[in-house]
Amino acid sequence: MTNAGIESDVKTLLEDISSVTHQSSLAGDSAQWFKEIVEAFSQTFPTTTADAIFGFLTILSIQPEVGHSTNLNLNYFELADKILKLSEIDLKISEAISIGRELVDIVKQKSHATHAVVPITEDTLRASKGVTAKDVLHVLSLSADAYNILKKHEGQALLTLSRLHRLCKRSGVSENLISQFCELKAEWDVWYRTAQHEGDLIEFLSLRDECNKLLAAHAARAIDFPLLAKSAADLADKYRPQLTTSVPINKKLVLGHILALAAETGANL
Repeated sequence: MTNAGIESDVKTLLEDISSVTHQSSLAGDSAQWFKEIVEAFSQTFPTTTADAIFGFLTILSIQPEVGHSTNLNLNYFELADKILKLSEIDLKISEAISIGRELVDIVKQKSHATHAVVPITEDTLRASKGVTAKDVLHVLSLSADAYNILKKHEGQALLTLSRLHRLCKRSGVSENLISQFCELKAEWDVWYRTAQHEGDLIEFLSLRDECNKLLAAHAARAIDFPLLAKSAADLADKYRPQLTTSVPINKKLVLGHILALAAETGANL
């Protein structure tokens, strides 16, 4: 375990235990501390023997300066730096710091959780003390349903989905629609990777421009979702003969393109 928050007396006790082969060989303060530990354990776990406790303590080791920081804010910045380096999307520094802060807070919350009644089941212990994938998805503002949708596609789509999901949440989009929006965007991402090598670049740029105009109109609340969907169908009909891709463009792909632009620009949905 790390030495973060570990008293020097505990470190000394563990070092003394690792240097002997039996509890009877402990001396001085270490012998007294071990006796008190055994007595405390016997009140909660009466069947646990002193030898079992000694055996458990012999496998514990404290690693120096692991996880130790005199300034908690440095932890956030260090995590933010890792997040920025690992992320394949253009995160703002403030976003990365926010994610790092929330991850640290989850660990703090879980580590400080206590149980008045023991023993407890392994599942209960994992749920209360362990940081799970669900916890991380929540920090990323990524629903489990959306995550499962994107797992069907390649990794880049999964990384960009987090931003779209945050945008939808911020815009007040319902959870049911968010999952549908995520799937539409993922379908566009997959289709475009092949289509961009088949269609005319100028036509794709023209389509992008018209999709941006529709997005801007919707963000300004000049058009609602039904009209946005109708306009997407009209654009699909217009560009289908011009793009000449092996898989023809359709309304769902155009809507996915608009959502991809929203995730890219941060436009209100």
